[in-house]
Amino acid sequence: MQKILCLILFCSSFLNAQQFKFAWLTDIHIGYPTAEEDLTRSVYDINSAEDISFTIISGDITATGTLEELSLAKNILADLTKPYYIIPGNHDTKWSESGCTDFLRLWGNDRFVFEYDKFLFIGLHQGPRMRMADGHWAPEDLRWFDSLIVSLPNSNQPIIFVTHYPIDKEIANWYEMLDRLKNVNTQIVLFGHGHNNKIYDFESIAGVMGRSNLRAKDAVGGYNIVEVKNDSIIFLKELQTLKQNFGISYRYSKEIMKHY
Repeated sequence: MQKILCLILFCSSFLNAQQFKFAWLTDIHIGYPTAEEDLTRSVYDINSAEDISFTIISGDITATGTLEELSLAKNILADLTKPYYIIPGNHDTKWSESGCTDFLRLWGNDRFVFEYDKFLFIGLHQGPRMRMADGHWAPEDLRWFDSLIVSLPNSNQPIIFVTHYPIDKEIANWYEMLDRLKNVNTQIVLFGHGHNNKIYDFESIAGVMGRSNLRAKDAVGGYNIVEVKNDSIIFLKELQTLKQNFGISYRYSKEIMKHY
């Protein structure tokens, strides 16, 4: 029996947004045994869906953050036919051999901001200051966020915030970002790190943890598709396309949670 989880929060501030979909990848972990094949399949799968507008990637691109792992991930992601927006996770930052400088060199930035339809998407990581330490929001990233918010022409613009850790005690200074998000029109926070689809409540701000792209104990890996409507956000768990003995391809998806 398929289990459907519902997250209910009335949102009157979507500003008549049009319907669109995007793919959401997280915790890819290139360097793990099946990660390269899992990511390649997901890229193929996303490209085959004509209604996907872009892809969000919320950190832990690699297992250990080496240049070899990062370069391989970037080469695979380069096959995406639609735009993608990426941030690092703890495995790609201070855990890495380069202290995240390789990530910056390959992708040009470790944060993102863009508008789609009526929404502002903001991606910002909180890499730990040392290996195995708690996550931490860097002062320069908090200043960047503040300057971005001040410059918005519409202070009530709905925001979808993307990060890697849940905004809780896993981050040493978690409250600094949460206080900022409560002062703007944050619709939802998307993050990875825990490798499972799960609903969170960050002091009345809705949060959703995404599943890892890795297959783990399953036959194939997967990702989430997020469908934004004018009054709701729906999350679909998507398993990668499989080819059966007769060469027939199919995609399995189910609704896992709904935010509205």
